[in-house]
Amino acid sequence: MSVIQSSILDKSSKSIYLPISFFGPISYYATLIKYDCHIEHHENYQKRSIRNRALILSANGPISLSVPLKKGKTKSLISEVEIAYNDNWANNHTRSIISAYGTAPYFDFYIDKVTSLINSNSKTLMEFNSSIHNYIIKLLDVDSTMVTDHYDSSEEIMRPIFLGNKKTVAAYTPTYLQVFSDRYDFVQDLSILDLIFNVGPESKDILKSTQLSFS
Repeated sequence: MSVIQSSILDKSSKSIYLPISFFGPISYYATLIKYDCHIEHHENYQKRSIRNRALILSANGPISLSVPLKKGKTKSLISEVEIAYNDNWANNHTRSIISAYGTAPYFDFYIDKVTSLINSNSKTLMEFNSSIHNYIIKLLDVDSTMVTDHYDSSEEIMRPIFLGNKKTVAAYTPTYLQVFSDRYDFVQDLSILDLIFNVGPESKDILKSTQLSFS
């Protein structure tokens, strides 16, 4: 499988379309900063993806936070997928984030907003993730991103996969001090939460310095 280094990716040959994400990984936001990207608003939902999963670093190692969804989401438009509130997952997510990053240098700067986003009681995944997306790009001082007005199946469009066995993006981020660095070697490509809680205003510079490869 060929690998395209980000430094030589021909922007004119491929348009990059990204899914709307739940506190997406560092590679996602590095791609967003380095390239002109469209955010998908008209695709079908895809399971086991950054659309409803985020990876953070806990005292017990990396753990996945997953937003539960109502049944019947398979092959549904992403805009129609609804969040399930049968259990108190939002509270559990908040506790996991506080436990993981409570001692991080910039925890106090961002935790109130992060908590309010998680506890927003949004009906749809699109609404929920869009609120998160708008907050993160504002925090990173990124220009408003373009969104799709229809689904385009053109072969000229590249849709990177950022999570799971079919992952097509690798990220190599300059090392920064992570919580629990006394227990674990540096963990690459965690949720953007790991970056903002640990380095705060340096996040954008680190994203710009992150090397990407697309396969």
